[in-house]
Amino acid sequence: MYIKDPGVNMNFNNFRVSVLGEVARPGSFIMPTERITVLEAISMAGDLTLRGVRENVLIIREVNGQKR
Repeated sequence: MYIKDPGVNMNFNNFRVSVLGEVARPGSFIMPTERITVLEAISMAGDLTLRGVRENVLIIREVNGQKR
């Protein structure tokens, strides 16, 4: 027996983002979706502290096994 035009739905689980530095709660957080903005990640960590420099935020992501 064969199924004509089968479909597959995939969900990715356990996306994580790490927020370090001058934030209220630095650490690793589970992302609610596979896409997240920098501001959402910072808010998950409780926002920047008073000493945090808002003009100097660094994003590191892995592309093809290399961190950029």
